[in-house]
Amino acid sequence: MIAFTKTKTFIYKFPVIVSTLLLIPLLIIVLVNVNTTSHYIIFSLESEKFTQSKILNILSDLNNRVNKDNFKAYLTLEPLSIKDNTFPKGSLILYVNKDNKKLILDFIKKHNIKKFLEISKINVPTLEIKPVKIAVLESGDTFYLYNSLNMLNFAYHKITPEDIKKNALDINNFDILIIPPGTSHTIAKNLGEIGGKKIREFIEKGGNYIGICAGAYLLLSDSTHGIESLKFLKDIETLNQKPWNIGMGVLKIKMKEHPITLGLNYEELPVIYINGPIIKNINPNYNIASYLPLSSPKDFLNNLPNLYELNKIITTGIALSHIPFKKGDIILFSFHPELNSLPGTSIKLSDPYNLRLLFNAIYFSINS
Repeated sequence: MIAFTKTKTFIYKFPVIVSTLLLIPLLIIVLVNVNTTSHYIIFSLESEKFTQSKILNILSDLNNRVNKDNFKAYLTLEPLSIKDNTFPKGSLILYVNKDNKKLILDFIKKHNIKKFLEISKINVPTLEIKPVKIAVLESGDTFYLYNSLNMLNFAYHKITPEDIKKNALDINNFDILIIPPGTSHTIAKNLGEIGGKKIREFIEKGGNYIGICAGAYLLLSDSTHGIESLKFLKDIETLNQKPWNIGMGVLKIKMKEHPITLGLNYEELPVIYINGPIIKNINPNYNIASYLPLSSPKDFLNNLPNLYELNKIITTGIALSHIPFKKGDIILFSFHPELNSLPGTSIKLSDPYNLRLLFNAIYFSINS
């Protein structure tokens, strides 16, 4: 049970015909009644019936304000019921005090959030949305990754393999290292044994690693890139069909309930896949998402003889995993959470909401 004081539910109901000039003073009058002492407000991103694009816009703006305006924000990991109000997991909580109240209310107004509740403290598990120090390896295919991080308003620092070799990847400087897609052999060669050792040390000391496609393959024990210091995920392998060229396009994943999948449809999510590693021999507790069988070759460029052969491979491995490693965490994406279309083709997702996985993965890693 969550404690609360002076609980108020605000639902703005305006007449259909009302001028814009009247809206502003009315909104101010209602919000003046909000408790002036330190407290929190909670609202659901689902009950407002926002589109997925609208939710991404809210989260992106929130990221910006966390960095620029020192917002303190949290996403709930469990449902919360207070009196007649139910807030599903994934609801957003904002900290309010006399110094930031106007900024908070401006945020609410900007995003047309019509119902929120005032509470005095948080008694549910949450992911804290806070400034995060991200390093992105400047090797591989970074263009779309940078675009997605910019779209979500994440600040990041580009770090080269040479920087890593020279001890730039320090736990005091960065929270997360993201290894982009590309060619794993090239990335591994650029890092070398010294770079691989530095990455392992970073994770062991509490740093976090997010690997996308080639970045996921890099750490697997049976990777063929030849840099032994990078292959430290012992016994975690990939379904190595040689040559590994099964195809690319839209696949669907089924996800488990997990902070990384917060706000998404667990049963089915379309994603862009480009010959990524299909991971096997993994602890079931580390499995977050698996591929669903493809029912039609539409929107997928299959390089195997038929769908049966493709489905036999993709449905026997893992699409997304979270692996605790010493003091750090490793998140491996077999597919591309940063893409909403297949580059160079007309194949695309109907909605870019798969970006939510990247947003969630970043904040889960620094909260776990």
